[in-house]
Amino acid sequence: MATESQGVEENSIMKRYKSIFLICGIFSLLSVPPVLALNEDTHKDIQKFLGNIDSPIDGFLLDSFMKNQLGLSDGKEELFFKRSVVKWLGKGGREEDKPPWTIPYIRSSNHFHNPLEPDLDEAGFSGVLNLPFFLSGNSSVLWSQWEAGEQWPGGPYSWHDTRDYFFQALTSTDQWTRDKYFALTFMGVGRVMHLIEDVSVPEHARDDGHYADAYEAYVKRMTLAEERPAIYFSKFPPFTFTKSAQAQPSPFQDPRASVPIARLFDSNLYTGANPAITMQADIGLSEYTNANFVSGQTRVKDGTFHPFNDTQFPYPSLHSVMVEDREIPDNFSPNDTVKRPYYVKTDDGDTGYLLAGVSYFDYYDQLAGVEEQVEHIPPMDDNVFKDYADRLMPRAIGYAATLMEYFFRGRLEVTDADLEITNTDDHPNFGYDRVTVHARNVTWENEGIDSEEMPAGRLHLVVRYEVDKNDPYLYIPALSKIQYRYITREYETDTVVPRDVPAEFVFDLSDDPIPLCATNIELFLVYRGRIGAEADGIGVGRLGITETGDFTPTPIGRALTVELPDSGLYSMTDVDINTIDPTVEGFGTISLKLTNNDPQSRNMNGGTVMLVAKYRRGDRDQFQDLPPNPPDEFHYSVSDPVNITLGYGESRDLTFTLVNPIPLWATDVYLYPVYNGVMGTTTDETVAIGFKDISEPTPLMFYNRMDKICIYGTTYYAGSDAAVNLAASEGMSRYWDVYAHARENIYINFSPENDPQYVSLDNYDYLIPNQDPGSYNILYLLADYHTGISYNQGEIINVDSRDDFFGSDYVFSPIILSIVKNQVVLMPDDHPKYDKNFNKLLRDIPVYYNQWGIEGVWFTFSITNNPLPEGDPSNENCDM
Repeated sequence: MATESQGVEENSIMKRYKSIFLICGIFSLLSVPPVLALNEDTHKDIQKFLGNIDSPIDGFLLDSFMKNQLGLSDGKEELFFKRSVVKWLGKGGREEDKPPWTIPYIRSSNHFHNPLEPDLDEAGFSGVLNLPFFLSGNSSVLWSQWEAGEQWPGGPYSWHDTRDYFFQALTSTDQWTRDKYFALTFMGVGRVMHLIEDVSVPEHARDDGHYADAYEAYVKRMTLAEERPAIYFSKFPPFTFTKSAQAQPSPFQDPRASVPIARLFDSNLYTGANPAITMQADIGLSEYTNANFVSGQTRVKDGTFHPFNDTQFPYPSLHSVMVEDREIPDNFSPNDTVKRPYYVKTDDGDTGYLLAGVSYFDYYDQLAGVEEQVEHIPPMDDNVFKDYADRLMPRAIGYAATLMEYFFRGRLEVTDADLEITNTDDHPNFGYDRVTVHARNVTWENEGIDSEEMPAGRLHLVVRYEVDKNDPYLYIPALSKIQYRYITREYETDTVVPRDVPAEFVFDLSDDPIPLCATNIELFLVYRGRIGAEADGIGVGRLGITETGDFTPTPIGRALTVELPDSGLYSMTDVDINTIDPTVEGFGTISLKLTNNDPQSRNMNGGTVMLVAKYRRGDRDQFQDLPPNPPDEFHYSVSDPVNITLGYGESRDLTFTLVNPIPLWATDVYLYPVYNGVMGTTTDETVAIGFKDISEPTPLMFYNRMDKICIYGTTYYAGSDAAVNLAASEGMSRYWDVYAHARENIYINFSPENDPQYVSLDNYDYLIPNQDPGSYNILYLLADYHTGISYNQGEIINVDSRDDFFGSDYVFSPIILSIVKNQVVLMPDDHPKYDKNFNKLLRDIPVYYNQWGIEGVWFTFSITNNPLPEGDPSNENCDM
């Protein structure tokens, strides 16, 4: 018999052993997932399944949204850092349980919600072994809406974080940054979807830590049994949450749970006394799960099923079930069956499925007629879990799809857009500097829900475009693969986006305009602000502006073809370069032929066309060998608008007066005619544009060299005593060429290369009325790189009284001239150093030369006295 002191000592030892057992138990729990829900790979597979589906769930299809609203042509397969959207969703689903560089499942303690706990601070996981200090967590209602940047550990991926990522993805102008935030957006959406899926697991709606695999393990086995997990998930028609309920405010007054997605978790309709209400289509998923299912670690006590942590849940109760025997395979004899009693759910909410097995102790007590049944643990098996999956998986999939749709629900319809050039001054940034869009709110319009108003938010215009690879607009052109460029502009004030009549919004892009060479232009209108009951929603609208856009047919495209006019020149001037500033003065008018070649065969029914000339401006003489490279920046000359109507296929010659001339020392010259007016059958104004790479300013010299004469290989001044006497002594005085001669009425005609024309009194572009011996005229041209020219030598005029020669005009046949090309070009494909993966830039440099003391000669047209005597070989060495 033990003494009293011995008993006290033994009691103390037992307490120490209990503490040791408890500590060992806790550490053993840490060696396995302490708070399992659906397996992390199951979450990944559900998210990928929802991203991959080809038919809408409740009207929403991620693939269509991405293509139509976000302009991402590959939709769900769009890659961000070599991972598709679907895979980012799956990654988010998996990493909400097991984030990298973090203890696995440490976040999972925040994946619980007890819908019967009125205080959200008490509705989360109560802790391992009901010890609140050990791995207890926040309600998933709160965790899903955690303040941006504050979720820890495992990274910030709450609803608010993901909203920020989405906004950054839509409005950033750097492609790498956009890709990063799109990746974070879809991973964040996948993580929040994980949270709603978790409350379809009974343990997570009933505060049960479930430290051993149960229902979630069954689902995992089922997915592995299929060729692909999606085959298993496709067997469950998604549950459809009531659309109108999605538009209602959060059921919680707590500002930490103000986003209406809280309603998907818990609608606050189920009180514990009204289980039938959990069958409504607007019930929170945790409420349905809590009232109708039990977890594996459940005991039956006092007529109810509840976890071992003593959390009391009124339903399901023993009044909700009846016991039925079911035939199941005999584990000891596979070809035979045995009967097993199950609790079948027959009342108080959902019905018609196995709720749990009946404990054999309870079963025998009932057979023996024992009225006061002892506490027992109902066994769970795959037959029960199959019935659970048949009801819970459609809800997990349907509620997750609903949450994803709610995140992306904000829609704007951009009905039309007008791009304008308002600044006609020469400045480094030039292009479409004002964009007017008309838009309205169409969020859930097709669902008949008009409560999703956009009453006060900020609008951002995002312009996405490509650089036309045929237009060397930028010093560094785009690579051969698509390289989008972006412009973002915030609207000047908070604004309302109405539902009925589209509102007009004007954006000033003067500091970063859309370049004239832009192609495949798309406009995105991004709204951030209140949408219905969500204080910080995001709405997106898109309008394609090019004829190649597959979303909206469009205004801008290469609809105007630019050609030389019948005169054969875009412009010509005979200014004296010594009397002007050639860095800013030169060509004041441009003539050209415009043809309407609209890709949609529309008539231009009335509008204006303005001409924009773009060029680099040399700050030193460009007419030298070798000409210096000009600065990189471009300058612009803009014309006054000209009224025009132009049928499809019709051509017209037009002349434009430039506000600022194209300087004589210009290089890299390009022309853009811009039409703004009505096209086709609509009354809306639109924009059409043309492009032409023309020549750089080209000097042509017309010289009267009849002030000299070559006799026996020696140059003399014509009419000098030496020349006249030598000619007379050799019997050559009969030749008129020994005297100097003037010229009068030299007619010059230019024509397109494909239509060379002879000059005539009725067909000429320039007249030199007189030209003394030894004088010259220089014309500066803007033309195509090859152009035709024809001229006559003019009437020969005697200037020496001793000269009795009579001459007449002579017309030279048209010839094709190569005109100056002085610009940056891409390396041609046949260049020995060409690499298709990299753009190489070359400067095409013209070669000028000096002649007769004149610098900057490109091409010379001259008339001379014939050498004397004719055919003498020594004359070949005569320096004229």
